[in-house]
Amino acid sequence: MIRTIFFPHVAAAILATGICLLVYSAVQQGYRTGANDPQIQIANDAALKLKQGKPVTAIMPADTVDMEQSLATFVQVYSSNNGLVASSGVIGNQAPSVPAGVLEKARQEGEYAVTWKPTALARNASVIVYTGGRQGQFILAGRSLQEVEKRISALVTMVFMCWLLCMCVICAHGLLQAYLSKKTNA
Repeated sequence: MIRTIFFPHVAAAILATGICLLVYSAVQQGYRTGANDPQIQIANDAALKLKQGKPVTAIMPADTVDMEQSLATFVQVYSSNNGLVASSGVIGNQAPSVPAGVLEKARQEGEYAVTWKPTALARNASVIVYTGGRQGQFILAGRSLQEVEKRISALVTMVFMCWLLCMCVICAHGLLQAYLSKKTNA
């Protein structure tokens, strides 16, 4: 009798765990991919302006962004030989450069989204667009993932609490069913 009570509860626990993991994965991916949306638009618009012959100064924001402290979007322009031409994003007084391999991937794909962590305090959702053509420049638009990471942390807590509640209900039901089964068999 214990076996007939035990197996359905194990199956329910596995199912509840799977559903919680699915919810976490879907929502986390929604948060993370959504973090790229403004950068996609900014990088593509800037690339279009460069293709139309506008100067780099026409696409650069007026203010600089401290990449370790600000949540604002920053823009960088790289030359066809992967050299940093201009940047509105800085760390201290320096503009960091993205690794050359990232630019090569953008050259191959035309557009490439990557999480870029130039320092321990700066973690950015970045989108790089390759302009192609004779100049072949790269536009990188990025912004901090700080708020997205806070949402993901809250999501972990919510999903864990839901999973824990499910496990408690399943265990309580199993114990109650075992108790009632023993009582009726006695």
